[in-house]
Formats: sequence, C-alpha cells, structure tokens
Amino acid sequence: MQHLRSSGFRRGNGVDEGPGGDGGRARRVLLFAFVVAGCSDARPAMTASEGASGGGTPGGISTAVRAGPWSDPGTWGGRLPGAGTMVRIPAGIEVGLDLSPPALGRVDVDGTLRFTPGERTFEATTILVGGALEVGTEQTPFVGSATIMLAGDTRSDPAHGMGDKVLGVHGTGRIDLHGTPRVAWVKLGDNAEAGTSRLRLSRAVDWRAGDRIVVTATGWDARESEEVTVAEVQGADVLLSTPLRFRHFGRLQTVAGVALDERAEVGLLSHNVHVTSRFGSDSLLGGHVIFTDDARVRVSDVEFSRLGQPGRLGRYSVHWHLMGEAPGTYVRRSSVHHGLQRGIIVHGTHRASVEENVVFDVRGHGVYVEDGSEQGTVIRGNLAALARKVRREHIIEGNADANRHDGRDARASNYWFATANSQVVGNVAAGSEHGFGFWYDLSTGNGHHPRNGQNSHVMGEFRANVAHSQSVDAGTALDYHPLEAGTALRFDGENFRGTFRDLHAWKNMNSAVWVQCAIDVPGLVSVGNRVGAINFCFHGRTATLRDAVVISDSENRPLPVTAREFFAPRGRAAQHAHHGTHQDRRNVPGSYPVVMPIEVAGVRAIGFP
Repeated sequence: MQHLRSSGFRRGNGVDEGPGGDGGRARRVLLFAFVVAGCSDARPAMTASEGASGGGTPGGISTAVRAGPWSDPGTWGGRLPGAGTMVRIPAGIEVGLDLSPPALGRVDVDGTLRFTPGERTFEATTILVGGALEVGTEQTPFVGSATIMLAGDTRSDPAHGMGDKVLGVHGTGRIDLHGTPRVAWVKLGDNAEAGTSRLRLSRAVDWRAGDRIVVTATGWDARESEEVTVAEVQGADVLLSTPLRFRHFGRLQTVAGVALDERAEVGLLSHNVHVTSRFGSDSLLGGHVIFTDDARVRVSDVEFSRLGQPGRLGRYSVHWHLMGEAPGTYVRRSSVHHGLQRGIIVHGTHRASVEENVVFDVRGHGVYVEDGSEQGTVIRGNLAALARKVRREHIIEGNADANRHDGRDARASNYWFATANSQVVGNVAAGSEHGFGFWYDLSTGNGHHPRNGQNSHVMGEFRANVAHSQSVDAGTALDYHPLEAGTALRFDGENFRGTFRDLHAWKNMNSAVWVQCAIDVPGLVSVGNRVGAINFCFHGRTATLRDAVVISDSENRPLPVTAREFFAPRGRAAQHAHHGTHQDRRNVPGSYPVVMPIEVAGVRAIGFP
C-alpha cells in the first residue's frame, strides 16, 4: 500500500531540523513526495509541459516584475499573460487581480495575489501558494463573485509532488478566502410535503434567489436529502424553483413529556467565493485543495464543489496535510458538496477548526480526521448529509476490506475519526448510504509520524450531537479491534473508555450507538431507531446508559410503524455471545437479551411492547 510520506527536510536548505528546532516547536515536513520517490527538496522550476491548460498549447512563462494590477502590461514587463501561460509572482511583489485572465497553466504565487472586488474567474491547471492568496479578509469579505477553477486532464505526479489540478498552500504561505457571511444552515419550521414548492424555516435567513440549498432526509433513507434552488425568500419562508420530491418532517414534538426535535436541516450550498473543477475528457479528475507545512489557513463562507480525485491517495476536496501544530487555521461556514473523494480532511495536524460547514453528497467520508495522531481538532456546528459509498474500483489501493482501515470508504460515514481526542460538539450527521453518522474507528490510522506526535486516544469531547437517517448502520459507532503484536499503532483499547454525552439519535436503520469499546452514554435520546439504544459490544467491555430516553416511535413516520427492540435484535445474542457476557435485561421494559455487560440507570423506555 502506498502511504503519504515525509521528505524529511527543512524548507530551502535540505537540512533536517528535527523536533527541537524553531524555538522548540517541532518542524513539519513539506509533503511534496506523496506517491513518488526521489522528489527534490527544493520546489522545481516550471517546465513547458506544465503550461498546457485543458489540452491547450503551452504559452511560455510570464513573471511579474513589479507590483500593480494584473491588467497593466507593465506589471508583466510589457505583455499580459496569455492562454496556457505559466505565471510566477515572485516574493515581495503584489498583484491585484482586476480582471478574469484567460485559462492559465501553472501559477506560482511567492509574492501576493489579491482579488479586487468585482466579477472574477481565475482558471489554472495548478496554483501553488508559498506567498499569499487573498480573496477577501476576515475584516473585509470579498465583494462580488470570485471563482477559482482548477482545470486539465493530466493524470501524472508532477515534480512539485502535489499532483494535478491542485490549489496547494505550502511553506509559510497564506490563504485567505472569505465570502459574504451567510446563514450556513437552519431547521425547518414546519412539515414540507412532497410536491410543495414552499419551505417554512425555523428562522429568517439571508439567502437569495438562485441560491442552491439542501433539505435533509428525515426518514431511514439518506438519499431523500435533496438539492433545490431558491426562487424567492420572504423572511422565514423560502419559495423553490421546483417542487420537493420527498416529504421532510419539520415540527417540534412532545412524547410522554419529552421534547423531541426531528426536524429536517436546510443548508446553504451557494457562496460568492467558489473553488471548483473544470472537467475535460476525464469526468472523474477533479481538482483538490491542500494545506501543508506552516501554511496559514483562514477560510470562511466559501463554496467547494466537484473536487477530489477518486482512488488517488491524498487528493481530497479540502485537506490539511501533516502540518503538526496549526492553531488559528480554520474552515468556517463554508460548503463542500458533490465531492468525488471525501470532504474535509484533517491529517497529521493539531488544533485545526472545522466549524459550521455544510458537507453534502460526497463520495467517502464527509469530515475525516485521518491519522490517529491528531490532537485537539475542533469539529463544531457542522451539518453533513448524504455520504455516498465509494465504488470498489475507486477505493484507494490496499483499502478494499470493509472491516479494516480505508475499507471504511466502502462504509463512508458523515464523520470519521482515527483519534478520540477531538472536540466534537453540536454537529449533525444527516445520513449516509452505507455507513455511520459518527464513526470513531480507533484501531486504524497510521498514528506514528515522528513529527506529528504519537498516537493518542484520550477521549476528547463528544457532546450535543445529532445522528439521523443512516440507511444501513447506526447513528454513532465506537469501534476497536485488537491489533497484532508489532503493529505501529499503540492504542490501549483494553483500558480506553469513551463518552457520548447528550446524543440525539433518530430514524437510523441500526441502533443509536454501536460499540466495541467500553463507553458511557449519558443523556441519550433515541427515537425510532430500528435496533433501539445500544447494539452489541465485543470483547467483554461494559457500557453504561443513564439518564436516557428511548422511544419506539414519534409523529415522524416516513414508513409504517413496526416493532423495534430496545437494545439488540432477537437472534444476535446467540450469534455473538462468544464475544462478551450474555445478560438478560428483561427487567427493563421492552428489552431483549444484550450481548455485553451493560449498566442501566434512570432510563425511560416509551412505546415498547
């Protein structure tokens, strides 16, 4: 299996600085040798073959010679860059993009490229940022519309090592992409029946005619999440250009004195700053966005669409890659949709923030904390819906086993974690075709990159999250397989204990929680899950369910009501009894035999036979 690997050098001089360099801060590595060996330490000069854009003719190399607007020939020494031209902005030079240039080849930004307000399209085969790329700032979001288009049909691994059709930020490069601040997502304020063209939302929004939105599924089929276009907005009422195909539940409920919220989420996909792909003859070769080394990453209110390269390691939609300590880097209130390979990825990077984003209709996991070494990742307030199963021919080499490592792609989930030490608060997992809502897979990942900390599975925070409409599996999973002696990953699953606090799980085809580790689940609200509260736990570990409410059904009835079990379905006790201690909890109303030691305290079971 090919792995992303370190080239092990300090930028610029080829000297390995080691973990004690830079004032005690461990230096990260510039991962430009993803899949090919022998990559040069220094970024290579442009070559003529990198100038072709979408099959066009190479147009030479244009270098900015002074600061100024792009439209001024003097900025370029007398002649504007033409179609297919390779462009270089050297360090110390700032160019203002005040027009939409023709489609370019490779663009190196070692100085500053700043988009000025207006209607801008910037198309290139490769954009490498070692200086600064600025499309708006935190204080002054971009005014107008800006589209960054990654183009080309080449499937190669150029000498710079980041692949084709890439927007890559490396070294101490800075990327600031900031669209107009918008309401990222809300909930329905009333039911929306199939055939209607009107939505009543839970609050007024600042969306506009022409915006594309997603309305999430509220039954057991994740594929009932649907994309529609806004025709008009009247406060909290949104008129659609086409009617809904499915029913979406949208009312607050009270069942036996318990307040329930099974309302559909409605998320904004459109933003005025947009990073996307132009496809040629290869309809599966999307662009990809990657941040490496000491990059400074600030992204808000941006749309990322049709990105990723199926089956190619490290070629994801939006990707933090082996940055080590990266506090202050973030992607917020943005959308990642119709991705070809995974959504937002945090790999070998600590304290990055992924907040209030909408991730919809991607192949592979929606939000993905990859390696097992990551510490303190903030995953807060996001909406992830319709994670699609990866086709077998596009599963990354060596990852075809659905029960191991990237076989997880065959069970793509809304959120996937190789480490438990993340802050996961207030997120919604709104359905996957064949996976979980939140999947902690603690026996996978590499977890041994020497520059990015050892694998650690101290439980971080998992609180106030929602998981619903998983078509096959459970709302959440805490998964652990004992590993063979000599395995690089050292996860002490025997002594680990997780906590899922205040989880609301409803209309999942399996259970609310599926576990193979010891776990506490305080404050669970489980409604209408096919297998009830907790499915079996292997290896004889214990689970604690306390101060919870488990409800058989509610007003949200997308299918005819059928009997559901409280803990585990009949028949599985005998099938899996050898994995744990078989106990019969018939003192709990509506329960059936459980294939694990489980402690139950303060649990209300409503509507079970």
